Amino acid sequence: MATSEDFLAFVQERFSPLVSASYRKMFGGVGIFEEGTMFALITSGDELFFRVDDATRPGFEDADSSQFMSMPYFSAPADALEDTGPLTLLIEDALAASKRAAKGHGKGSSGAR
Repeated sequence: MATSEDFLAFVQERFSPLVSASYRKMFGGVGIFEEGTMFALITSGDELFFRVDDATRPGFEDADSSQFMSMPYFSAPADALEDTGPLTLLIEDALAASKRAAKGHGKGSSGAR
């Protein structure tokens, strides 16, 4: 099963006013990148996940988001794609977590506890 074109188009539509993202198909899903840094992903089951680290993980846990496998990505809250305000914050937090990890400041951000 692969990410559906309809869901990908929907995510692209919601993200486009907020971030200059690029999308790369990988392993049946889609990685979402900004300036070469992956900050979100869409699974083959059409679920959206955002990158987390120790600073951003608690908010996702409080929202009862699920972790993608043992990777540092947590599912978007159910209504995340409906409102631009919360979506903007999710994108900003995910980008910050990704950039910290890329700089080596993502200590403990592997998702393992």
